[in-house]
Amino acid sequence: MFSTILIPVADDACNWDALELARTLARTQGSTLKLLHIARGEVPVYVVPQMDLPTFAVSQGYAQALARHRAALEREGLRILAETLARLGYDKVCGLARVIYGTESVAQVILSVAQELEADLIVLGTGGHGGNSRTLEWSVTQTVLRLTKCPVMTVRLRDRVLEQAPGPVKAKI
Repeated sequence: MFSTILIPVADDACNWDALELARTLARTQGSTLKLLHIARGEVPVYVVPQMDLPTFAVSQGYAQALARHRAALEREGLRILAETLARLGYDKVCGLARVIYGTESVAQVILSVAQELEADLIVLGTGGHGGNSRTLEWSVTQTVLRLTKCPVMTVRLRDRVLEQAPGPVKAKI
């Protein structure tokens, strides 16, 4: 039923539940898993050492700095994907890294990659973060759910912090 399953991968283990479920589904259906790591980069500030440089030199230097910054974020994303791929242990899987800046939307990147790869299913992990991260994550999930043309599976993540917390601590009086 699903030949290509897209799953965005964060830079921590919080979405491991979603990965395991996607791997199980892919194995049972002979699907290919496509892992996507999206790095949100802040546009680096480029300081001009001498102010008498022509505008072209400044913009060329900034473009080079931005390209180096983007390349560093992509390398880090590929490292995260390589670790995830090794841990996942599934032979029909590959990963790709994307870097976004400024007003680019994580949801829009997920949607465009899903369309580009002709994904049959998108698997998103939800929960596992607190405060503002949860709001941002929910916003991404809602946007993907609303705008995608393929099915979306959301996986509620277990609260790993509570699972690993020690038992009650007795205070000495």
